[in-house]
Amino acid sequence: MGAAANPKVSVILVTYKQAAYVAKAIASLQRQSYRDWELIVVDDVSPDDTVAAARAALSPRPSQAEDTGTLWDSQTRLVVHERNLGQYQTYNDALRLARGEYVMFGSGDDLCLPELLAAEAAALDRHPAAGLAFANVYLIDEADRILGDMAAPRLGALPWLASDCTLPAPKAQATLLRDNFIFCIGGVLLRRACLQAVGGWDESLPQAADWDLWLRLAACYDLAYVARPLLGWRQHRDTVTSRLRRSGQYYEDIIGVIEKAFASLPEGGERLAGERERLLAEACLAEGCADLAAERLERGKERLARAGALGGTLLADPGRVAETLCRHGVSLLSPTAAPWQVAAYVERVVAALPTRPGWWPERRRGLLARALLAAAQHAREAGQFGPAGRLARSAIMAEPGQMRRREALSLLLVTLPGGRTALSLYRRLRPRPVLAV
Repeated sequence: MGAAANPKVSVILVTYKQAAYVAKAIASLQRQSYRDWELIVVDDVSPDDTVAAARAALSPRPSQAEDTGTLWDSQTRLVVHERNLGQYQTYNDALRLARGEYVMFGSGDDLCLPELLAAEAAALDRHPAAGLAFANVYLIDEADRILGDMAAPRLGALPWLASDCTLPAPKAQATLLRDNFIFCIGGVLLRRACLQAVGGWDESLPQAADWDLWLRLAACYDLAYVARPLLGWRQHRDTVTSRLRRSGQYYEDIIGVIEKAFASLPEGGERLAGERERLLAEACLAEGCADLAAERLERGKERLARAGALGGTLLADPGRVAETLCRHGVSLLSPTAAPWQVAAYVERVVAALPTRPGWWPERRRGLLARALLAAAQHAREAGQFGPAGRLARSAIMAEPGQMRRREALSLLLVTLPGGRTALSLYRRLRPRPVLAV
């Protein structure tokens, strides 16, 4: 870290219940090749030992530290809230402490690769019209193992993700409306003046304030992209997002962002107006599937009716319905759900559609098989191998063609006698790479 009075970059690391990871997160920042930056760690009243772990990681003399913003040196600060403010109010408040021209908002459980700040600061230096720089991101598990990267699955639809580039405003906003390709907050470096010019983080959208901010910035400023992965984004089995999806808050915020974006389109944005109904229909379909998984039957039925009214042919596409049902509904069922419970959920969704689709009699078994297979994957990820096997076998019984799918065979393998032992041996022989920072 440099010793300049006004560093070029401010890193705001917000922590909450991350005692197991925060020391690693801070260590990954301390190894940055870029030196002209400051670190502000803000704890939002963690009930565990996060503050103690952060203090130990930050200071060689922890006994001299206090919990109220004491500086260990001119470039490092720890702030502990007296009451929980939530993620985005914490971001806005911490921004007032930051002195850098560029600002990054990190999480206390993610890992930064050594070139993150250098690469993104250089991208903003090269492109003065850019309001932010973002990079590709690795997904990592609780043991730092790499699960994949965020750009790879999107390359077919967004081929520009394969190389460094700059997306011009306001064209970038149209692309962002269709797909939030800025993968996570921690991999983004913002030009502070641009962030303040568009009004900062919207605290009224706790589950979609990131997408909302990217859209507002992309309406006015270019976006700079670095194609190589520079952040490890930690994935947890039980996240705040999954809990809020179960409650419906996540979808309410997504709908709020869409409405807000179309209410303030930039000049020349009329060409996007036709997208509003389609995006809202997709969001309502997702929310309806989630509501029905949580047995909020009336609200789910109302959301599906709105999706049908807005989306024209959306509900007539069995592939879209199946994909949404699996992603936003099945994933909220219990990982120990029995096959009959998954089948009952599928029937509940189809019964709640405003009109029974013509494809249902012919596609019924295929849709049920996809839902059962998704439920089996959900069960396996939760370590419920018995339910995973039963669900996988039921999927193949519903539609024998599922045997041609690699994931179905993999799910069956781990439930056969000796299957888990074989899988464990395979993982030992070919382990996932661990993210080294």
